[in-house]
Amino acid sequence: MKHPPLSKTHSTPQAFFAWLRGESRRIWANYPLRNEYKASQLEAVAPHHGITNTRVKKVGKCNQCKGWFAASNLEIDHITPAGSFTNWNEWLVWMTRLLCSTDNMQLLCKSCHKIKSYADRIGCTFEEAEHKKKIIAFKALTEKQQTDILLSLGLDHKEIAKTKTGRGKQYETNIDNKQL
Repeated sequence: MKHPPLSKTHSTPQAFFAWLRGESRRIWANYPLRNEYKASQLEAVAPHHGITNTRVKKVGKCNQCKGWFAASNLEIDHITPAGSFTNWNEWLVWMTRLLCSTDNMQLLCKSCHKIKSYADRIGCTFEEAEHKKKIIAFKALTEKQQTDILLSLGLDHKEIAKTKTGRGKQYETNIDNKQL
């Protein structure tokens, strides 16, 4: 198979395939079977859903956290991930996995979908990925926000580390101990 020419924008094969991956995901976003599946998983808002926004008309239940969410806050996830690709032969296999049947689809809220995708990417459980994401989010906070959280976890002001790395380790240790 003849490969397309590389441009200044896609000067390396890696850059080209990264672009192709993004464009191919647009196909997934408009895939009729995916859209039909999502529509089949939604229902009209009812009082037991706990949704109070009157603009929300359709809701669905996240397969992971079991919460009810507005349709706009739900995404279709591949139960078995489509994975990635770095060459043309892998792209054809990947497209087959991407455009899967409804047996490999599930409805997830945006938060759970991000965590599951992260877990799939790094090869860990959902719970481990959720734990790692909490630590990453903590490390992105300001010193004051980190200090306030560590104080709320029971640390004394004098015990709190002076460095961002130290506070990150303290947070990780404390949430491991408290299993938050």
